[in-house]
Amino acid sequence: MVLPAIPRNAARVLNASTLKASTLEVPASKGAGVAGIHQDHLVRTPIVSVVEQRQALEVNRLRVPQRRYRMTFGHFPTVPVSPWAGLRLEGPLWGASVVGSGEDLRVVELSLSARTLDEGPHAGLQLKDTGFEVEMSLLAERASDTTVSLPAHHAPRYPIHVEGKVLSPGGGEKDRIYLLSEDKKTSVLTWRVKVPLWNKDVSVPAEPGFFPGHFYFPPYKNARVLVALHFDRAELHRHLDWADAARLPQDGQGDGILLGKNDTSQTSIVHDFQDMKPVWHLERTSGPDTETVRMAEGTMMFRTKELPGAASVTPTFDVSPQVETARADLSAGVGGAMGETTAAYRVASGSSQAKLDGASSETQAALESAQAEVSAKVSEAKAELKGALSGLEGRTSSLTRAASEARAALEQLK
Repeated sequence: MVLPAIPRNAARVLNASTLKASTLEVPASKGAGVAGIHQDHLVRTPIVSVVEQRQALEVNRLRVPQRRYRMTFGHFPTVPVSPWAGLRLEGPLWGASVVGSGEDLRVVELSLSARTLDEGPHAGLQLKDTGFEVEMSLLAERASDTTVSLPAHHAPRYPIHVEGKVLSPGGGEKDRIYLLSEDKKTSVLTWRVKVPLWNKDVSVPAEPGFFPGHFYFPPYKNARVLVALHFDRAELHRHLDWADAARLPQDGQGDGILLGKNDTSQTSIVHDFQDMKPVWHLERTSGPDTETVRMAEGTMMFRTKELPGAASVTPTFDVSPQVETARADLSAGVGGAMGETTAAYRVASGSSQAKLDGASSETQAALESAQAEVSAKVSEAKAELKGALSGLEGRTSSLTRAASEARAALEQLK
């Protein structure tokens, strides 16, 4: 019989988000917890349902495991035995006093090893069969045990980093536009990124990243970005390229900011060096119309003009971003509602299951105690009966001896 370790601690789920900071308590199992011992689990999310799902998970993890049974085979079994197979110890070879006899069991671990009887390095190479010394054992648990039994494993190394391209519907191929989606229930803002390696789209939180809050530079359409993929979420790690026309000639050693949609509708701010002297240049472009502000050594220029021969910009109305935003909002709303419903169900079912497990454990313990008491009474009754039979056998022996003596005396009288 194997007695698993009993979780003595309670748990707390700590949400470190400044938007929804909270602490959810997970009580220890009834009769097993030790006051003052907690295990904290840290999350960071503005979505309440995610925190409640983690709370439900920790409730299930703190269940008290029931006893288990380790069995070693003397002979190889004639019936298939595998992990999660049902098992029952019954028959004339298993006495009623054997622990686990008559219970429904479930195999959780199976160990099998074989060693050849001829251990030479070249022995048996040409033989079709040979002999082995086989050792086989298993670990079984009660079928009613609802505790989670997981094999030992190494935690995966997260996150992994892959390249992706920012998605934004509408506009031209090189338009620097962006699409921001907001979940109506959680108010979480996200961007969509396509990962070509697996041809999948992922959502990443719309956060400033390394910029302070007063800078607002959303990732634009088809921008190459590095995405950090965690087990249950994705994050935009950093940008990998510059926009077209954003890079400046190396000779000028300039710095610049390129704002706007494309080459025909944008505003650029450039600071570089010309003749070893700093020059600041601001230019707004909207089709053929341009406005320029330039400051150089001893001069300041303001100019507005319309470039001859340039095509005018015809205003168009593309509703693709609105459609995609509405679609994303609808999908997020449905997903959020399902998540909240699932979380509420898991919390309720986890609490009910914990109470049911406690009641089942108490009932099982009472039944085992009653069974042990009945077995003790039966053993006591058997012992008394055996003693009575032994006393009766002694009296019968004296009567038999007296009868034999009387028979012998009669024989002498004859």
